[in-house]
Amino acid sequence: MMLIDLHTHTIATPHHATWEPEALVRHASEQGVAVLAVADHNTTSQVQAALDAGQRYGVHVIPALELDSAFGSKLWHVLIYGIDPSAPAIVELAASVFERNARDAQEIAAYFRDRGDALPWLETLDRQPTVADVGHALVKAGVVPQQPDVEDEAAG
Repeated sequence: MMLIDLHTHTIATPHHATWEPEALVRHASEQGVAVLAVADHNTTSQVQAALDAGQRYGVHVIPALELDSAFGSKLWHVLIYGIDPSAPAIVELAASVFERNARDAQEIAAYFRDRGDALPWLETLDRQPTVADVGHALVKAGVVPQQPDVEDEAAG
């Protein structure tokens, strides 16, 4: 039986994974995974490294992208498989969604700060916070009980 995993993340999606691409592909190989899709949120920055590791470890890596999108009052994650991770159109699309997510995160964080909710965890990040990061900060601060509700509310 062939094992396939069509939804994995690397360090480029820090709220979901801590895998360096090399370690992710090596681990997949050790677990008997033959086909692995690497689909980070709103970036393709680690896909080429995963493709290279796939050649070394004998794992067929499918280059992919997971785009965050809002429709109605819900947050949707759209998976796109078989991309060219360096194609200008893909890079520009991912960057535009990432930038929108960062702006949304700033607005959501400002809303809660204006209400008097301190979000100190956000200050510890060495990168631009995402909506998921704000959700995590709200949970850590005890403002909300669980992150999925925050992400759904943020989209609507």
